Amino acid sequence: MAGPTGKMLTNKQNVMKRLITAIVEFAIGQAVARGVLNESMNLSWKLQVPDISVQDTGLVATALQSLATSLGIAEDRGWIRGETSARAFQSVLTQVGVEVDQNEYDLAQQEKADKAAQDQNALDPQKNLADALKAAQPATQMTQ
Repeated sequence: MAGPTGKMLTNKQNVMKRLITAIVEFAIGQAVARGVLNESMNLSWKLQVPDISVQDTGLVATALQSLATSLGIAEDRGWIRGETSARAFQSVLTQVGVEVDQNEYDLAQQEKADKAAQDQNALDPQKNLADALKAAQPATQMTQ
């Protein structure tokens, strides 16, 4: 945020905030003047805008890659469980603005198991042999 881009974006956000505030104040004033809103009502309001965060995407990507590698090694060596590794990785993702579902680990594990089962079915040598024999039968019968 200390760089020129962060300052420029913050300045533009402040300009937009002032413009929107002026428009809403005018609209409230007109509504009171025309009797749509009663002056005795609580007419206070506050415009809230998020802080602008300029992140170095390359730096974040490198950090996530290093974290994933470290967590994978820790998990492989039996220092932490897979679920703990996933929580640590998800924590960092959340810090950089990626929302992670609470069930993400369970869903990811199920998806991984399903993919492994599909891969195993694709590589099943018995099925491939049976398919090859079926494909070869018509050719064998034709040559007899």
